[in-house]
Amino acid sequence: MDDYWGKQIHVTKEAARRQVEIYTSFPVEKRMQIAAEFFDLGVNQTRAWIKREHPEFTETEITLEYVRLTHFLPGHMKPEHWAHFEKVMRQRIAGEGKDKNSSTEYP
Repeated sequence: MDDYWGKQIHVTKEAARRQVEIYTSFPVEKRMQIAAEFFDLGVNQTRAWIKREHPEFTETEITLEYVRLTHFLPGHMKPEHWAHFEKVMRQRIAGEGKDKNSSTEYP
């Protein structure tokens, strides 16, 4: 394991340098495709983790928790925007037949 870009990684500096060299040689479209696939992987893995932690959640509740964890808590979403989003999502959750008081309360 090496220290590269200030982070511990499981490849050598030479392997990491070669990976960067290969990726930067790709056309912009290919690099964007790779970035989008990594983004999707991150979203899907986070949603799967939420589902494991809260198996009782509906897909809508998973979305609510995902947005809370990835946008609101880190400060990427203004409190008033979060309040509106949460209100709209709670209405959807209630419409799905779940008692809105049975759902997890968020700070």
